[in-house]
Amino acid sequence: MSKKILLISNDVVGETMAGPGIRYTELARELGKEHQVLLAAPAPSTTPDPDIKLITYAHGDWSSLVPQVSRSEVIVAQSLHPTLLKAVRGSGARYIADLYDPIVLENLEAQKVLDLNVQSAHNRFFLSIANAQLALADHILCASDRQRDYWLGNLTALGRLTPDLYRDDPSLTSLISLLPFGYANQNPKITAPDALELFIPHFNPKKDHVIIWGGGVWNWFDPLTLIKAIHQIGKKRNDIKLLFLGTKHPNPHTPEMKMITKAHALAEELRLKDSLVFFNEGWVPYDQLANFLAPASIGASLHFDHAETRMSFRTRILSYIWAGLPILATRGDALSDFVEREGLGLTVDYQDEVGVQKAIVQLVDDADLRRSIKENMARVWPIFTWDRLIKPLSARIEQDAFANQRVNQYDYWRLVSQYYLAGANKVRSTKGLGGIIGKLKRKP
Repeated sequence: MSKKILLISNDVVGETMAGPGIRYTELARELGKEHQVLLAAPAPSTTPDPDIKLITYAHGDWSSLVPQVSRSEVIVAQSLHPTLLKAVRGSGARYIADLYDPIVLENLEAQKVLDLNVQSAHNRFFLSIANAQLALADHILCASDRQRDYWLGNLTALGRLTPDLYRDDPSLTSLISLLPFGYANQNPKITAPDALELFIPHFNPKKDHVIIWGGGVWNWFDPLTLIKAIHQIGKKRNDIKLLFLGTKHPNPHTPEMKMITKAHALAEELRLKDSLVFFNEGWVPYDQLANFLAPASIGASLHFDHAETRMSFRTRILSYIWAGLPILATRGDALSDFVEREGLGLTVDYQDEVGVQKAIVQLVDDADLRRSIKENMARVWPIFTWDRLIKPLSARIEQDAFANQRVNQYDYWRLVSQYYLAGANKVRSTKGLGGIIGKLKRKP
């Protein structure tokens, strides 16, 4: 039976989108085939597809979404503010927490440049957000088996793995299931064959080999080892070039990270910028991504050795698989394991400059290896199409197959109080704290 579904994206959607916007656009497209779907996204979002019904909300103005929550049967979001959690409880709608991005671990890395006291305040805030979603959601989505183990540990600590739940569902799939990232069920279409020339002057498709860094340059990534490797390779040959495809996030509320500044500085220091290393200072439109990936030679995804890596799901690697682009990746995350196991490219150790050099040259010069990778890409390609990935979730929503479990009133207030008070500590505002205390006095 068709359900009324509200998808709440915490990132902008439209012509240019990062991972969260892409995910919610594709969820809207696929779920919309069987259900009545409304996509909510922060301004300045625009409709990414004429078949998707979109509403926008001002950044941080969650109250504007309350009427939509009350009219929905199912809400899917990465996280809900207490204002919306309260509305969900009052409406009786089902809430699906989409925890494919372990934000607590990500922010430990992203914010370690801040003062330790500020880091601690932010950490408590994001931890309170995660706990609230885990405790109050009717169902939880994650991207990999590793993430499922991680969230099951959190759910155990929060007391959600109860004997009655286990009796009815020993696999616990009614509470938490997998929904990885994906790509469209259609082969890449090149509409601008000379697109790479926009960022690489005098690009020669018959001679030059381009390594694409697809996606943002976040603090937990390691572009520096890749740039150093290009520097060494460039001493012997000038046909291998590196393009950072997006450096300015499409969401104006997302701050620029330190790593992109370091990458620019290193490229300039080694005199590689605009000769062997190139930066797109904007963000490539989603529907034009194939124009840059298809003619490239390698898709790169390098990162450091930390906890975020272990639980990450590098969505840019899926873009490379979609485009049939041989992959160069650092070991340690779920998708680099997949790349290594399925023969989709080469993997290297953390910050292994020599290993990166050798892998690049091998991927460029070894025709047999490239042929084998292309064959393996074609074999695994159907695994991650959105239409295939979304079927279990659509069926669960239609059948109302959720864990029959709700937290009690005391636990609800305890979690919401932690959320608000952690937020007050984060902003360190007396005026803000007064407003928070006032909200806490209201009944759900």
